[in-house]
Amino acid sequence: KRLEEKLKETPEEPEKPVKTPEAQSSKTEIRSVLKENWYLALLKSKIENSWQQPSRVLLSGRDALKLTVGFTLQQNGTVANVRVIKSSGVAVVDISSVNAVKNAAPFPPAPEGSGSKPIDISIDFILKE
Repeated sequence: KRLEEKLKETPEEPEKPVKTPEAQSSKTEIRSVLKENWYLALLKSKIENSWQQPSRVLLSGRDALKLTVGFTLQQNGTVANVRVIKSSGVAVVDISSVNAVKNAAPFPPAPEGSGSKPIDISIDFILKE
């Protein structure tokens, strides 16, 4: 089983430049990226652990079934609008993946500095033999 996530943040107004030394700014950006990576790894782990994978018999001669599930992450860690973006072609696999996201929620609040708008996230689910 494998999940790959793609983060697509909703567009925000451009940030105004902060008047700090360049080195200070770089350190802040690195910390922010690390927080995001840690947070995305946490989301991925919680979703993987909640995925009740259907029988691999459903593969019927295929190497893998792949689908993409999308959801909107609120800043407080709740999710909304969980949906299949790209179907695997097998309803029970699609449903199990949507349920994995719903069952893993709520997540911890989004890290500081991630903005105040909801974040759209899409995740690839892959059922392999």
